[in-house]
Amino acid sequence: MHTDCTHTSEPGCAVLNAVTDGTLSSERLLSYQKLKAENAYFENTEEYLSAKKRKFKNIAKINKGRRI
Repeated sequence: MHTDCTHTSEPGCAVLNAVTDGTLSSERLLSYQKLKAENAYFENTEEYLSAKKRKFKNIAKINKGRRI
């Protein structure tokens, strides 16, 4: 058991495997991730906002690369 697993991309993650095989709904994982993000906000607003900014910066890069 890995206690530092974020359930996002770690190889061998049981939660991601459960989503893949249908044992766990992707909606439930998404709900968990949203709750975790909200908790991070309350624990450390500055770090949360920095992470959110990085996330949207990456999304903007992806969208810019897809433009024709």
